[in-house]
Amino acid sequence: MNITYEGKVDFKMPSTILPSNDSNIKNITVHADGSIISFLFETNYENEADALYATNKELIKIEKMIFFTFEEKIRDLDWKSQVKTNDAGEKVLIIKDKVDLDSILTVRRNYNSEDTKKLKLNLEAYRTESDIYNVLIDILKMKDKVGSFVMLYSLLNIYVGPTQKEIDRYIKGKKPEIEMKPTTREGKNYKETIYTSLRNQLGHLSVSSDTDTNQIIEEINRHYKDFSAVVKQMLVEKEII
Repeated sequence: MNITYEGKVDFKMPSTILPSNDSNIKNITVHADGSIISFLFETNYENEADALYATNKELIKIEKMIFFTFEEKIRDLDWKSQVKTNDAGEKVLIIKDKVDLDSILTVRRNYNSEDTKKLKLNLEAYRTESDIYNVLIDILKMKDKVGSFVMLYSLLNIYVGPTQKEIDRYIKGKKPEIEMKPTTREGKNYKETIYTSLRNQLGHLSVSSDTDTNQIIEEINRHYKDFSAVVKQMLVEKEII
């Protein structure tokens, strides 16, 4: 039984065959044209419920890994068609009602074969069953980048801390060129990485009326991508994901 899923995206990706650990899934082909992304599952399943359960489980894994690899979201993802064999032995295509795919979207990026190679390697290499992996995806998908930043910093605190000196030592080891800022701690005279400085400024918001919150938010948005990459790298290196 073959099953197709479709969703909305604003990126392009060439047709790519992705790996699966399920021996009953023969092929998974993904393709994105800038507005629609499709996943064609070719399976050995004969029972519809088994096929839908197995492919949906695999689809969730792939959707998370696309976000982990490219930080691209897929919207309105659902199954659209499947091929079944009727009582006469004939193959019949069953089509589910499609969601509205007529909205105009802007293509932000066109992923190439090198990008999809990275996606396949990530699917094979990472521990996607890890609880921390799923926590990380949820954190990265947060619309509130300030809250996401704080939670990402908490992961550094857990796995390379607990002191901020240890965290900054780790960050500087990965990014020697990282911007350093004078500490905001009263009576202290040393420098912190920009990530730690922003984290500490957030912690002082409730006690300092002089803090420019808009500037902090702008700085977090500016540094967010690089900071999240550091946290991802840390979790991978420590084989947590």
